[in-house]
Amino acid sequence: VGAMHDSAERYPPPRCHPETRTAINREIVDWIEDTNNSTKILWLNGPAGAGKSAIAQTIAEFVLGASFFFSRSTPGRNTSKTLFPTIAVQLAESIPEIAGNIQTVFEHNTSILDKSADIQLLELIIKPLQSLLARENRPTLRSTFVIIDGLDECHGEDNQTFIMKLITSAIIKGQIPLYFLICSRPESWLKDTFDSSPLNKLTRQLMLTHADSVDDDIRMVLRAGFTRIHQHPRYKWTMRSISGAWPSQDQIEAIVERCSGQFIYASTVLKY
Repeated sequence: VGAMHDSAERYPPPRCHPETRTAINREIVDWIEDTNNSTKILWLNGPAGAGKSAIAQTIAEFVLGASFFFSRSTPGRNTSKTLFPTIAVQLAESIPEIAGNIQTVFEHNTSILDKSADIQLLELIIKPLQSLLARENRPTLRSTFVIIDGLDECHGEDNQTFIMKLITSAIIKGQIPLYFLICSRPESWLKDTFDSSPLNKLTRQLMLTHADSVDDDIRMVLRAGFTRIHQHPRYKWTMRSISGAWPSQDQIEAIVERCSGQFIYASTVLKY
């Protein structure tokens, strides 16, 4: 449960500050809402600290079928062993028509949690969805959105690429009505995987690069964060002699320059 977007383990989760990342968030939402979309996977990649998880969290709170937030240092969230069971449980909630089939698998196949990832994906996700789609009076099923954040934090390069191969096969052969937002660093082995056929035909790649708009967003985050500190009752005695804008605009610009487009630097400065 700690891997879900609303888990207590991840509280408070990283989120995009209001009025920041608006262009990238809008681009992702437009991709989700495009009913004629030919791509089923959106790979959002960028360096550490660029804000991928914050974007994923913000999108998850807007529209979501299921999510899994990997964490390199957290047991249970740094392995592929729990990925597809966690997604399946959430799909049972977002698509109630398949809940019974998924529950049956858990009840009659008690070893499913110890099976390999390909078997888990087949039994817990592909077959229940295929069974639903095969019904003559099946309900109108909108394509459901799944977020996998921090793919590069799953233990083992082979496991990371294997996950993408399984998802590719499930979309092409299994014909599952799912869309995926995959967030990760642009590691060489992942780039090779996403650039290879047939995954490259299913994927739209979106890179978080350092641009002027990123500096503007970081500047806004810093100014809002320092204002909260300045006005917080806890610090009234510390800040009582400070009037006007704090820090100065020159100091803000110095921090923005040092951030080099990395939101995590600004966040760390504010926490300190």
